[in-house]
Amino acid sequence: KSYAADALALHDRWQEQYELIEKEFKLEVALAVSRLAIILGEVAGLFMTAFKALAAVPKLKRIKEALDNLDEARELLDTVNQIVTAFAPIKGLMTTLASQISQEVMFGNSDNAKNTAALIDESVKSIKGLVISALAKVQGDTKLIKLGKTFGNVLPVVSSVITVVQQVNGLMDDYTKSVKSIEAMTKGLDNFPPLWEFLSGQARTYWKAYIDALTNEKEEDDPDKPKRPLPPIPPGRPGKKKNCGGVAVSYDPNEIVGPVGWGDDQWLQPGDLHFYSISFENLGPGSEVIPPGASLATAPAATVTVSLPLDDDLDLTTFELGDFGFAETRFEVPAGRQQFETSSTVTMELQSFEGEGTEEVDLSLRAKAWLDVPNRTANWLIELVDPATGEPHPDPAAGFLPPEPVTPEGAGQGFAELFVESVGSSPTGTDVDATATIVFDTNEPIVTNTWTNRLDRSSPTSSMSGVGATTEIGGVIGWSGVDTGSGAATYDVWRKIGDGPFALWLDDTPLTEVEFDGEAGVAYGFAVAASDGVGNVEAMPTGVQVTTTAVDPPPGPTAPSAPRQVGATAGNARATVSWIAPASNGGATITKYTVTSAPGGKQCTTTGALSCTVTGLTNGTSYTFRVRATNSAGSGPWSGTSPSVTPKAPVVPSSFVPLVPARLLDTRPGESTSDGVGAGGGRVAAGSVVEV
Repeated sequence: KSYAADALALHDRWQEQYELIEKEFKLEVALAVSRLAIILGEVAGLFMTAFKALAAVPKLKRIKEALDNLDEARELLDTVNQIVTAFAPIKGLMTTLASQISQEVMFGNSDNAKNTAALIDESVKSIKGLVISALAKVQGDTKLIKLGKTFGNVLPVVSSVITVVQQVNGLMDDYTKSVKSIEAMTKGLDNFPPLWEFLSGQARTYWKAYIDALTNEKEEDDPDKPKRPLPPIPPGRPGKKKNCGGVAVSYDPNEIVGPVGWGDDQWLQPGDLHFYSISFENLGPGSEVIPPGASLATAPAATVTVSLPLDDDLDLTTFELGDFGFAETRFEVPAGRQQFETSSTVTMELQSFEGEGTEEVDLSLRAKAWLDVPNRTANWLIELVDPATGEPHPDPAAGFLPPEPVTPEGAGQGFAELFVESVGSSPTGTDVDATATIVFDTNEPIVTNTWTNRLDRSSPTSSMSGVGATTEIGGVIGWSGVDTGSGAATYDVWRKIGDGPFALWLDDTPLTEVEFDGEAGVAYGFAVAASDGVGNVEAMPTGVQVTTTAVDPPPGPTAPSAPRQVGATAGNARATVSWIAPASNGGATITKYTVTSAPGGKQCTTTGALSCTVTGLTNGTSYTFRVRATNSAGSGPWSGTSPSVTPKAPVVPSSFVPLVPARLLDTRPGESTSDGVGAGGGRVAAGSVVEV
């Protein structure tokens, strides 16, 4: 319950701190905005005064022409030439100054903005010197009064330009300070949400354990009374970008777990905090996992020692003990301690020696934890002592850590925790290993698993890939990264469109390519910087790394042209139409031809053949036909009409019923048939003409 209260109190204190920083943040943002508005106003004023100065240039040119005719004004003519020449680049600078400074300020390039203003300052000062020199030469010369007035008008305007530029420089310094303050406070504010989430989670976990204990509380003589120990809660790493932190879930009864890093190799940055938690268990009938070859304990342990050799790449100056304990007993170590020792009396529920069931027993314990610097080991000791002498308990059957029972669960388990940072200068690829040793009484040491983290201090490198001088709209803009450690994980991509600003386009994206959606004829500049899995970041690019011009993609296929030389042959209520393929298939295979008749609109189709038959026509009606072709882009135009044809029925001969098969009849009276059968009373002479 007290753990939950402490976590909530800390949460509230951080909430108050956040609100203070947020208030300062809003004030600083408002100040930066107002300063930016003043800067832009000064730039606008600079334009006005600058153009007044530029208005004098035509006058100076006309005076130069007049001076060409005065021999005594040769030196002054040279001065006028210098002023006119000096104004030429100034004019170009003035016309771009406002937009340039505005863009540089908006995108945080305050140094560039100040350099631009300084360049104007130096140039205008040189003009001012020339004007003053010219004024000195024309004093008292009546022939040059007009020139003196012109110079006199130019000088105050030039002085105004110098004053405004100097004000811009000063304001830029103030604005830069505001921006840096905002950046610092933004980073601070970004760390609060994960910190609150962690603190709230701690409070909820502890409070739930407290409520569960109250809910499950039973009579003291109930042997089934559940007493699950409060587990150690890993601190995690609130606010650490791209790194899970915390501790993995433990399943082995005797093991060590450490910080969860990036990827399979558990990558971390040098200097990161490592939180280790060592679990131990006196194996018993309630143990969920029995390691191969291990046997169950038959008596409670009176002494438990845990030692952890600390890797050479761990910085012992940052070592800090965490809590340790067993069952429901937790020894709370004050923050920042490397040595800790305490004695206490605990009441435990142990197996009764007088019969079945359990009984409560008061035990005197000594608990100790310390860092052995010369031997680079972290050590923990919990032992049962004789309350009369303070020495280890003489009874070999006595102990405080029973074999893990079926119930209450966790009575035979314990833990030890520590915090330590890795050495900040460790090179990339360094492995930080942690393997603990656990000893119960005088038994053989139990060696845990080895937890390994690999360190990465090198930043990735990246480049734009596959971007040529031109890129089709709808094509791909790609980039890639190389990292010798944890590997490139995300990218920041900048883009410049035409003469526009160089600005962040994609922020912290895992993508390595996107579809190009540019505008044809416009130049696009790109640059990329990568971040790896542990938070190492490549330096921000100072400008465009590759430039490409957007072009329209090549046109796709078009519909084919019209078929040619269409002809038709009439039949009975039908017509067969034929043609020649179109002159152009539009860049794609022709998949269908369609024939239609006029009148009637009767149709036939074919998938490749150059003829087909239109049926359902009316005999005796004149028809013409047209054909069109179709490909993947669509159907082309209809062809010209074919010559007309008229379907008709076939000619059918008069009906004839033979009297006798193969018999010819002579129709003349009195004659006979050729086979001698009487038909008309006579025979047919050879060579006679008969009508049949």
